[in-house]
Amino acid sequence: MADQVLNYSEPVEGGRGVVVPKRISWAAVFAGVLVALAVEVLFLSFGFFIGFRLSPGAGSTAWSVIWYFVGAFFSLMAGGWVAGFLAGNPNTGRTHGIVTWGLTTVATFAFLTMMSWGVVNQTLGMVKAATLATAAAAPTANRTLTPNEANRLQEEANAAINQAQQQAPLVAQQAGKAISNTALVLWLGFLIGAVGALVGGAMGAPKIVPPRAV
Repeated sequence: MADQVLNYSEPVEGGRGVVVPKRISWAAVFAGVLVALAVEVLFLSFGFFIGFRLSPGAGSTAWSVIWYFVGAFFSLMAGGWVAGFLAGNPNTGRTHGIVTWGLTTVATFAFLTMMSWGVVNQTLGMVKAATLATAAAAPTANRTLTPNEANRLQEEANAAINQAQQQAPLVAQQAGKAISNTALVLWLGFLIGAVGALVGGAMGAPKIVPPRAV
């Protein structure tokens, strides 16, 4: 990536004629966010391609985590570089990078939340449909069952309920562990993205070159 170079001259006494750049250029930040999100999609699509080619198991999980970290770093580094470069301020490259990281992280988290909520709603809809279908079929089944068959089904239902109650703590423990591991991976990815944004912002900011003595 080419460096942007600014010639530096001593400010005039009194400050007249000296142009002070803005602390934050929001146009540069939003441009960096768009680039960061686009690179995220690029890494994510290739990760899906490779992930489905791998056999399921620990190897596939490890690959997904590593690729998530790599994508988080390089996508935010690219976004930070663009923000720092377009800002044109040699003193605020890292600031533009970290602000780009903040907006990108919030946008990514919001997208993941909406996607997860959609999956939950779809699952609840399927459960509701299955419950309604079972309730509609129950009266007919009760009319055709003999007393012995009804008792047997009741015993099987009680056994299934007892088994579910016994397995509930284990299922809750496993679910909590999975959520904890996922939260840790997301936190590390966000942290790695922040480092990438700071590096990219510093690299993209223009460099100050003092004038040569005549």
